[in-house]
Formats: sequence, C-alpha cells, structure tokens
Amino acid sequence: MRFLITATAALMLSACVTTGGGVDTVNIHNKSATQVGTQIFKAEKLPAPTVLVMHGCGGVDQHHLDWAKQLQAWGFNAVVIDSFRPRSVSSACTKAMSVTPLQRAIDAHLVAKWVQGQEWSEKKVGAIGFSHGGWALLHAATKQDPQRELGASYLTSAVAFYPYCGSTFGFFSRAIPLQIHMGQDDNWTPATICKDLARNWGMSDNYFEYANAHHGFDRLNTDLFVDGTGTSGPVAKRILRSDP
Repeated sequence: MRFLITATAALMLSACVTTGGGVDTVNIHNKSATQVGTQIFKAEKLPAPTVLVMHGCGGVDQHHLDWAKQLQAWGFNAVVIDSFRPRSVSSACTKAMSVTPLQRAIDAHLVAKWVQGQEWSEKKVGAIGFSHGGWALLHAATKQDPQRELGASYLTSAVAFYPYCGSTFGFFSRAIPLQIHMGQDDNWTPATICKDLARNWGMSDNYFEYANAHHGFDRLNTDLFVDGTGTSGPVAKRILRSDP
C-alpha cells in the first residue's frame, strides 16, 4: 500500500473542506444543463494543483472523503464530485448505466474546467477514480470522448482504481498520463482485461496489479459482499475487501 500511495502522488505531481455547491455540467443524452455536487478540500498553501475524486457505484462515502483528506495532506486541493445525487440516483451497482461512465467523464472534464478558473487552484487538474469512477476516468483519458462531446479536454492526468476496462476501449487511444491499479483476485472488474488495455495503450509501466487483493483493496476495515453487475452480466455477489 505504501508503494501505491507513492506512485499515485508521483503521477499527480507530473484540512480545510467546503461544500462547493453545484458545478455546471451537461447531460450528454439530450444536451440539457445540469449540475454535480462538490466538496472541496483546499491545500494549506495556495494556489495548489487539484485532484478530482470520482466515487464508485455506491455514491460518495467516507472512503472518498478519506482519500480527499490524504490528498490535501500531500499538498493538493481535492474536489469530491457527486455525479449521482443531483440526478436522483443513489446507486449504480446493479444498474451500471444509471449514470453512464461516459457521462461521468464529461462531468470530470467540466469540473476540471471550472477548477482551472478558481484562484485557489493551479492549472494542473488530475483525477482519481474508484470502480465506476475509475471506469469513467478511462473514458476521460481518451483522445476521442472529450473531443467528441466537448471539443476540448481539461484533465491533465488520471489514476483509476479497479475500473472496468471493457473491450470498446481498444478502439480508443490515450491522451493523458494514466495509472491503473488492480487487485489480482477481483471478481467484479477482472484485472486481466485492464492489463491488456494498459499494454494496448502503451502504459504497461503504469499498470499495477496486487497479489491476493480484491475489489476495494484500498478501503479500510472492509470485508463484505455487494450485489453488483459485472462482466458476466447478471447481478451477483461481489467481494469488497481491504488489503491489509
């Protein structure tokens, strides 16, 4: 875990918290205006680079706030984005497309654009995402998706923890520095397809796989089963377990 933390901080470099309220974004299916929720953790010394925190399929929880506090302690601003509650969605674990990963990728880029205009932030805006949020960041990291939907890209780096690396990403190319962190024993988002994607995207050196680790390995004091959809399609029990 110590190596994981060091590697994550290194990529982002290439406790005051405020509720930021809503940040404008757009619903890609009909181009209507909407907002996402934000919680902002400002670094002690400002301006500072900023990292967006993208929650998993269960929405924002203490795990994401803990990561924001850690990023803050490292000298970053952290902005936790809530893509679900403003859209009246509480969970996407059994319905992964309730808010699509592509939609959340666009949310991330538009929040990054907003952050770049804030006096407390430097222009560099990275993002860290978990599971469904990591999946969103794979879309956000491509050359194709941000350009097609927005005509521009605002994120400068991304770190994805146990994302779903579906086969469609093989048709895309990577635009920004990216890390992927996977558990070898993950029964929700298999590591093998992410390893293949990392190779195809020319980033094998930034792919990290942890032996005996499950989905949610970076969480604290967690050992439970969660109903969720996976690559096999149907809802099944997925293991969410800390890696001591």
